[in-house]
Amino acid sequence: MSAEPAVVPVAPAAPAVPGAAEVAGLIRRGELSAVEHVTQVLAAIDRAQAGTAAWAYVDHRGALAAAARADALRADGRPLGPLHGVAIGVKDVIAVAGMPLRAGSRATSEVPEATDAACVARLRAAGAVVVGKTTTHEFASGQGDPGTRSPHLPEHHPGGSSVGSAVAVAAGTVGATLATDTTGSIRTPAAAQGVVGFKPARGAVPTAGLLAFSPTLDVIGPIGRTVADCRVVHEALAAVPSGTGAGTGTGRPPRSRRRVLAVPDPDPARSADPDFRVALAHALADLAAAGVELVPCRAPSYAHGLTAALVLSLVEALPLHAARLAARGADYLPATRRLIAGGVLLDADDLAAAHRAADRIRRELADLRASTGADAVVGLTLPGPQPLLAEAVTALTAPPEQGSLAAGIHHLSAANLTGAPAISLPIGTAYGHPVGLHLLGLDDDRALLDLAATVERSLAPAGSTRR
Repeated sequence: MSAEPAVVPVAPAAPAVPGAAEVAGLIRRGELSAVEHVTQVLAAIDRAQAGTAAWAYVDHRGALAAAARADALRADGRPLGPLHGVAIGVKDVIAVAGMPLRAGSRATSEVPEATDAACVARLRAAGAVVVGKTTTHEFASGQGDPGTRSPHLPEHHPGGSSVGSAVAVAAGTVGATLATDTTGSIRTPAAAQGVVGFKPARGAVPTAGLLAFSPTLDVIGPIGRTVADCRVVHEALAAVPSGTGAGTGTGRPPRSRRRVLAVPDPDPARSADPDFRVALAHALADLAAAGVELVPCRAPSYAHGLTAALVLSLVEALPLHAARLAARGADYLPATRRLIAGGVLLDADDLAAAHRAADRIRRELADLRASTGADAVVGLTLPGPQPLLAEAVTALTAPPEQGSLAAGIHHLSAANLTGAPAISLPIGTAYGHPVGLHLLGLDDDRALLDLAATVERSLAPAGSTRR
């Protein structure tokens, strides 16, 4: 990297398919039919699939039939849901009726699922058209290579494990997707692809029908081009109204008097790539100029959070995979098998320590909110450019300086461990690599989405260049 970094805001080319929120409005106003929209989505997938491989399964016939039913309902004057006729992709660890649940593994079945996961049923109830399944690293573990490539940086690791969900949006094939997040798997690929990834508070979205890796940590959430795209999908998914205090929030309506971001000091970003630090500094300056208050705070115990989250996930993954490993262990990737087997080395004392770490970080976040009035803790989503595929280190215990997967999720795990909501927003590029801004919410889902929309509006307009 150069000693004189150039940072430019993200200004992607016009997507082949508009965002989910825009499409929902067009269909609602009668300016676009569901069949026209879904036909456009399927054509975009067909064009992009050879270069990106973001889709594990596409249901052309079923999607067009569902779109035709959506148009018929609108023609009959029926009430329209918030996602009426809008095409959505679903990460291939979530059950979709009529589609196989492969989870990126040879150890799964090709037999189509009989029923929808609870979250997919809610999408359909809101009028969404599920067009297919997006790729994932095996069992959402971050291990292996599903073959998915970034549309802009195909030689670099595209992020994981909700890689197909992020790439499908970044490539312009669909306006929004469903993804899952155990220790950052929504936010890391969203940041790497220059799109928005929202991890809701624990319990906000039902997980029945999810092929889970860690029932405690796993959360289902959306990836979209904008905060509005994520909001419209999340509101269709949410098991509780997004302002009722799910997770660590207080349940109060979002405050309109001011917006406050807590900026950790010492700054975890000090170990990040210099160009990414410059991008963060520019974003914070833009936010301050727009009236967002920045207050210093002591950094939460991120390192303890990562360790505790790994302990929890491995302890919980082992029994979930025991029967499948016994029957089809040879069909697992060796790296995934070794990762899951690591749970054998952990005992009740390790689990108790992990829960104590979660309680400690939860108290730290509550104290931080009480002392500063902050809405969220701000920082970089990823510490630097994604490594070349040939050099990527996916071992979760590898040192951060190796550009490992652990480096990317170092501070993201705190949201999963505590149940807090979190979101990644694109704030620019550093020499062609997207830079993500991470907000760890200190209130509920609605408050964080409101804050993220404010941040999105406040950042410098796309197209300007700064040095």
